[in-house]
Amino acid sequence: MAFTLPDFNLSANLWTRGVNVLNPPRVVTPCFLTIGRRVVSGTDSQTFSGATSGVGIDMLYRNMGCPARTDIRGSWFPGGGDTVEVPAGSSMFYTAQDVADVARGHPNEYRFAWLIFTSILPPFPVPMP
Repeated sequence: MAFTLPDFNLSANLWTRGVNVLNPPRVVTPCFLTIGRRVVSGTDSQTFSGATSGVGIDMLYRNMGCPARTDIRGSWFPGGGDTVEVPAGSSMFYTAQDVADVARGHPNEYRFAWLIFTSILPPFPVPMP
């Protein structure tokens, strides 16, 4: 059975790092968002960000997938990683740390980004039901 393309059920706004988020985004893209590493381990008390839950879930990182060739820039890009608001309009902002292509050259190709939490701007969002 072949790997299927993920469902891009959300949208994200992308700004070049340092651009005021009150300006229109450089890119608006469909995407999916998921929490990063998911493990249950009582001994895992430290991760790269240094902020974990009691079950070893890194609380600051999220993973985002978007269609192939989406113009999203990681921290290695001159000026730094893009500012990402996902879901679009939620006031939840992240910085793109790294970007990679998944299944490059195949029909199920998509772009994957590792995001680190940056800030919440008022009005403070509530979790969606």
